[in-house]
Amino acid sequence: MRKSLRRHELSHQLDLDISAQSSGIRITKNTSLITIAEGGGPLGTHCRKSAECNVSNSHCDKGVCSCQPYYAQVDNYTCLESTLLGSECIVSEQCTLKVAFSACLEGVCRCTDGHLQFRKHTCLSPAPPSHVCYSNEHCRLWDKESHCEFVIPNLFGRCACNMFFKQIGDRCITQKIPTFSTEAVVIDQGLVNQPLVVEASKETEHNIQTPVKTLNLPAVINPGSLETFVPLSHLIDSDEVEPSKLPTIPGKNDVLTTEEGGNSLLQSVLKTPTLEPVKQLPVANRQEGDHSDVIRVEEMTANLHANDQPVYRVVTQPTTEKKANKKGGGVKEQQTSSVKPFKGGHPKKSSSKDKNRIRAEVSSVFYLGPASLGMPCIRDSQCHQVDVYSKCVNKRCDCAFRTNSTSACSARNRGCLPGTFQCRSTGACISWFFVCDGRKDCPDGSDEKCEGSGKDGSGERCPMHAFRCGGPGGQCVSRAARCDGSVQCPGGEDEKNCRATKRKGCPRHTFRCGSGECLPEYEFCNAIISCKDGSDEPPHLCNEQSRWRAADFCPLRCGNGRCRSTAVACSGRDGCGDNSDEIACSVCKKNIFRKIESDTDDYILDTAGCVIPNFSKTLKFKEATYKKMTCKDRGVFVNKIDYNKIRFDIQNRIMKRYSKGKPFNCCYKFAYRSTEPGKEDTEIIYTTCKAFRNGTTIDLEQEVLTVTCKIGEKQTVIYEDAYLLLKKLNQLDRIIRRNEKSWNVLIVGMDTMSRARAYATMPQTVAHLHKHKWLDFRGYQKVGFNTFPNIMAVLTGKKMSSVYKACAKGMTYCNDFMMWHKFEQAGYVTAYGEEYLRLPDTFSRYNGFKVAPTHHYARPFFLTGEEKVGNYICTGRRPSALHLLDYAIDFANTYGDVNFFGMFWLNSFSHNFDNMPALIDKDMAHFFDILEQSSAFNNTFVVFLSDHGIRFGEMRLPIESYYEERLPMFFMHVPYRFQELYFNEYNNLKTNQVRLTTPYDFHLTMSNILKLSNDSAEITLSEACSNCSSLFYEKPVNRTCADAGVTDKWCSCHNMDKANKSDAYVQKSLDLAVSYVQNITETIETDICMLCENLKLKTVLRHHFYEDDGKTFYIVAFLLVPGDVAFEANLMRDGTEMRIVGPIETISAYNTRGNCVKKPSDRSYCVCKKDQACNKKHKKYLHSFILLFYTIIVLQY
Repeated sequence: MRKSLRRHELSHQLDLDISAQSSGIRITKNTSLITIAEGGGPLGTHCRKSAECNVSNSHCDKGVCSCQPYYAQVDNYTCLESTLLGSECIVSEQCTLKVAFSACLEGVCRCTDGHLQFRKHTCLSPAPPSHVCYSNEHCRLWDKESHCEFVIPNLFGRCACNMFFKQIGDRCITQKIPTFSTEAVVIDQGLVNQPLVVEASKETEHNIQTPVKTLNLPAVINPGSLETFVPLSHLIDSDEVEPSKLPTIPGKNDVLTTEEGGNSLLQSVLKTPTLEPVKQLPVANRQEGDHSDVIRVEEMTANLHANDQPVYRVVTQPTTEKKANKKGGGVKEQQTSSVKPFKGGHPKKSSSKDKNRIRAEVSSVFYLGPASLGMPCIRDSQCHQVDVYSKCVNKRCDCAFRTNSTSACSARNRGCLPGTFQCRSTGACISWFFVCDGRKDCPDGSDEKCEGSGKDGSGERCPMHAFRCGGPGGQCVSRAARCDGSVQCPGGEDEKNCRATKRKGCPRHTFRCGSGECLPEYEFCNAIISCKDGSDEPPHLCNEQSRWRAADFCPLRCGNGRCRSTAVACSGRDGCGDNSDEIACSVCKKNIFRKIESDTDDYILDTAGCVIPNFSKTLKFKEATYKKMTCKDRGVFVNKIDYNKIRFDIQNRIMKRYSKGKPFNCCYKFAYRSTEPGKEDTEIIYTTCKAFRNGTTIDLEQEVLTVTCKIGEKQTVIYEDAYLLLKKLNQLDRIIRRNEKSWNVLIVGMDTMSRARAYATMPQTVAHLHKHKWLDFRGYQKVGFNTFPNIMAVLTGKKMSSVYKACAKGMTYCNDFMMWHKFEQAGYVTAYGEEYLRLPDTFSRYNGFKVAPTHHYARPFFLTGEEKVGNYICTGRRPSALHLLDYAIDFANTYGDVNFFGMFWLNSFSHNFDNMPALIDKDMAHFFDILEQSSAFNNTFVVFLSDHGIRFGEMRLPIESYYEERLPMFFMHVPYRFQELYFNEYNNLKTNQVRLTTPYDFHLTMSNILKLSNDSAEITLSEACSNCSSLFYEKPVNRTCADAGVTDKWCSCHNMDKANKSDAYVQKSLDLAVSYVQNITETIETDICMLCENLKLKTVLRHHFYEDDGKTFYIVAFLLVPGDVAFEANLMRDGTEMRIVGPIETISAYNTRGNCVKKPSDRSYCVCKKDQACNKKHKKYLHSFILLFYTIIVLQY
């Protein structure tokens, strides 16, 4: 009922909006579906940029306004988001954009008639007999008299006709029912001793009608206990009992087969075989016609690779056969090998025709798409799209940083289980059984490129682990089709030579039974007897507690000792019972602990639109020396025992040291924001101090708490501390409960942390993030000078002119623009906190927030007092940064069952260069480790980012610092469930790691996350960057700074060369930059009797240039005196005209030398000095004033 009402309301809204089209009115509905703007271009109209397309979720694509990718067009004014199976929908295109063979049926995406739903992303087409299947229903879509014979129980198999039905073509045709069957029936042990209804056949050879009988099968069945045998076709036809799980009668070896010639029907069906000992079970792991090889497991211990994934090694040994000696009739041993020597002793040289064929094959493989480790490539960017730490080496993707270790991750040692198929563009490894089976299991379809073309072999080759029919250029089919009894190749090549002889073994990739049959290799140890002698299921190998010898054949040895078919490896289901066949199903990735790139990597980013050189190869970080002083020891702990209850725990040993053994008393008081106008964000109010003892429990009234302890009659203070404790909201009526489609956002930021600096100073944190597969955006580019413009770009997506105008009276007036406000309006719990409040470029510069911007606001806590102790900024007895990290963890744990948005910003360990990030490296890694244990982590996008790199100080003098300042770090954890539900979006995120990205993209990504969680939320374009889009959409390879909303001042997408000092334009650029600073200095307003020094050029620190779009850009750094102030300027020459690009900023640590200016923005240009003339004049006035003052006093008396 609700769905039908919703559709009715939507259709009414659509009619209303379309009727308003002619009148040109602006209509914006309170729904995520429709947004029509006045004068905007509807879908289908011509456009030049996306800003001209004002329909929500549309963009300009090839000069025409159209819906964004994965959005369905309803009419010229509506784009609806596509969905997966089971999700609500309006039109069928919403479903088909993501799932083929689906449609919108009764308001929900479902598979169309004749197709079967498989998970949420696939509608399976009917599976004819002999085709791969995933369930009995999958086969019955094609023929009702078929079922899925599972190769691996409950995993996958092939469709087969039911008993007494024969496959003719692609149909199951009824056959005459014989008196008895000689086929093995395997009965599930779980059905033993349970009533079994056996229904008599309607027609037998003697036309005997037998009534239905109910039998209880004993553990050991007597042939006489069954009066009549009837085919159990109804069991095979049932969904509850699959062919691979038919009832089993326990016997000596738990293996059943048949023996010909038995008089008793029961014996022919349910007799336990006597297995003859087989010394060697040969397999044909060789070319057809070669002699048999014996495969043995040389080493059962796992080789640990760089990604700590075990790889089991299977070694092929030459078979030792006995050959008769013609002379003496004796027997001698001879080794046969699968490698044939060249006739004449030398290999044949390649002809020109062969070389052309090889080039054709290579050209067909080396396309410009993503390439995973070990795959063919021609450019580094192909490898970077999959693994940012790989590059193209000798036309293969290999690790950029290589070691001499033979077990290290590399193109030769990729980490996947042997025999699996590697998807080209993702590096995921799948079972060879899925290759060329007619269904794409790799996202890029590389497992189904099975056409084959060209008789000369110049066409596309068969995928690895597939079988080629006929000669070169022939069709490729699944390797599982080899000797499976069903012809798949047009010429029947897959069923040739499938009977072993004494002189000739079985074909490659098949298994030879002891009784001589050649079967598909997956038949070995697949829990189904296929050989007449049962040799494909030897119990001493296939059971969990089996005893095996090193010479025994075992395709795949599980961790629990079982032997299994290689088809189970990376099949997506546990085929071993201990999941050891699923632990190494993606290529390894190298953990780089030292640096971002290797010494041989030339570029951080290398795309058609942006090239950033690898400056980190030569940039050296010189951190300040450590200071041993830290925050004082904590003597009183305040622990939460419930969401809003706390307990005091006094550490007597520590408190005795503070009190020197004397008696002491302690009290606590809560603190909250001031209510006085103008002081809401700068002052706090305390409650009355109340006494407490060790173990005292109280209610948590406020989030800020202080403790004071005193001794003696004079009540001397010996101990003070402050605590930040999250208090859960009492009213959660408007808060949305978490569901499988809702996502949280948690942002943790560090000021002044470039990506290069993060790798250099926080190796433990970076290693932890890579170990847990966080995304690392190496092309993330800042868009403004300091913290404020870069944070506001993330939170608002607006132009800075709009931000400054809105925030002029205070941050409260622009809080509606903030991303946390949008999440709060959508029913999220919100939190914001920032420590080290003395910084001048945070929100406090803009008068702060009169009203708390979020539900939880940590600023009042740090107003209790921050103190610098050595390298630390302490609040109470704990570093300020650790207070905030604890608060963030508490926030995520407290609201694990609802939706939340939190942002927590750290300054004290990274803002100034003498505050070393290395001091908090271990704590940050521990923070992320604890966060990952939170119940909300699987629903939360966690982002670890910064605003910019180092902006001033000694580190800004080398040219490498130009790039370092402009490239802040940006790491993202994507919830694993999101990766499954939104596979394409997650792939785009991974691709964008090696594309140019900006804070505007991240802003739109958060809007997209909110949209996915709440349909009523609306995604609006970024005001500052109309061409920017969510990171869920792949960024173009040719994206430039202009496309991404980055001005020439801050763009880092270029290589620079040293400028020639004798060049006239080079000298002109220097003169223009110096004069610009001097002119600013003369106009600065200062305090009374203070002036700014007249600055003069002392030396040129560096001078570089680059060319772009026919223009020449100059980057010059110079030193002015007095004061030794360094500046960096960007200038552009267009023809003969030269101008300054953006403001010229200092790169020196100005500290207090410019404190005499009235405007903080002028501080970097001024070196203050006293005005001597003004001082003399003021002294004269002061002397006259004092004389007059004393004269008045004397006259009064």
